[in-house]
Amino acid sequence: MGLHRYLILTGATGLIGRSLLTDLLRSRIPVAVLARGNRQASAAQRIEHFLSCWEQQHQRRLSRPIVLQADLGQPGLGLSSQDRHWLLAHAGSVLHSAASVSFRPASQHPEHEPFRTNVEGTRALIELAQAAGVQEFHQISSAYACGLRRGRILETELDPTHGFANDYEQSKLKSEQLLQTAGFASTTIYRPSIVVDIQPGSMPMNDRTVFYAFSVFQLVTQRFGNIPGAELFKLLNLTGQERKNLVSTDWVSRTITGIYRHPECHGRTYHLTNPQGTSAAELLESFQQAAPPPAASSNVPTWSANSWGELNTIVEQFVETLAPYFRDDPVFDQSQLQAALQITGGRPCPVLSQTALQAAAREQLRPRPDQPLPFVSTLWSETLAECSAGQEPGEQAAEETSDCDECETVPPAPLQLTLTGPRGGDWVLNRNSVSGVSITSGRAQNPGGQVYVPATIWNQLLSRHLSLEESLQTGHLLIEADETDEVVQELILILRLLGGSDAISADGLIHNSGEALTHGH
Repeated sequence: MGLHRYLILTGATGLIGRSLLTDLLRSRIPVAVLARGNRQASAAQRIEHFLSCWEQQHQRRLSRPIVLQADLGQPGLGLSSQDRHWLLAHAGSVLHSAASVSFRPASQHPEHEPFRTNVEGTRALIELAQAAGVQEFHQISSAYACGLRRGRILETELDPTHGFANDYEQSKLKSEQLLQTAGFASTTIYRPSIVVDIQPGSMPMNDRTVFYAFSVFQLVTQRFGNIPGAELFKLLNLTGQERKNLVSTDWVSRTITGIYRHPECHGRTYHLTNPQGTSAAELLESFQQAAPPPAASSNVPTWSANSWGELNTIVEQFVETLAPYFRDDPVFDQSQLQAALQITGGRPCPVLSQTALQAAAREQLRPRPDQPLPFVSTLWSETLAECSAGQEPGEQAAEETSDCDECETVPPAPLQLTLTGPRGGDWVLNRNSVSGVSITSGRAQNPGGQVYVPATIWNQLLSRHLSLEESLQTGHLLIEADETDEVVQELILILRLLGGSDAISADGLIHNSGEALTHGH
């Protein structure tokens, strides 16, 4: 590969992609990143923010990649003509890490995710690579592309006949099938299982499975106290003996980087999985050890059978999504991976002990005053500062992301608010403009995100006795969305516009149920 040729990396802002980007840069591999901008920052700003935080944490400088703003869901990947011309001239290989990790049925998603990104986005990327004359394509798939199979799964197998637990698994199989017929000289597939970030400084809400389940666990224990494991497993239709295959982000990333650096290992499929599984009961015990106690010791809730009805109301929306994913895993063969590790000098997958899982869960709760969460603590303080200075919320963000001005013309999708506990219920929050928010009772057709929060915490957020960041980190508030950063920013603006209004407190929502209320400054 000539010096003018670059590895084209997608998904660099994702869980695996962030580690891949730093490992590739540390290996002095020329990288060009395809990344999306959002309402708060351009693609280049998002990448720079992450790399700056990494450098601050590790006290080490990194070179910078070429950053091209793109979107796998847009025609032509959303590339400008200039960026497309650059790619056609400089693309040497592709490492496709971007994916939609949506476990909702595609029929319930307004943009048909995860198929839109994982299948059609992969198709568009393949076409671009072919146009650039790329002969080497690396794809991060999933061990769960095997679907509902049992027994021993070989790395050489790709069998679509056994059905799937969710559309995400099916979408990953379909993307592999696209690559099988694409005609590249070398196609390398990496199939990780459930990837968790156990490194110090890992970001909250960076995983949609284990730590999403941890967030749900925090939400229900803050309301109901310590619920017996048998009761929770019964509610989720699990026994607790189901074993899940967990691997750490850093091991997955370094293994992929090692294989990429050894061309003799290319052209095969690798199971990046753990020979030892983790039981659902072990996960629950880790959650129990890591979760903080309820904030007020005088109000510590006590679990009782009378709590079943309300607990069902909170948890039922997660059962259909999460429970199938926590089924008992098959055995993933690693014959090709073990041969590759001998060549690259890579280490076998480390065992994730309960101690490591507890530490990782606690890391999700650790305050980071020196490294604020992107678009949470920083935007919370910046938004308040803008309002205090007479600016409309979001003015500065729009100025800083001039290359994504079209985003500002798109009306924000409504948020679905579910208040749990006494005076709970469902409401739709719709910011019509920066001057008002409409509130209606019921559920939205295609919300931009789902927000779950106890009614008492909602009132504290409105009065600013509690920050949004604190409620997220302690598990009092849970967000389910494809773009969490955007939902957090939208919620910040909505809370600012609604702050101080009694009409939209938990009591006010109940009293005005069924009416459309609009509140401004």
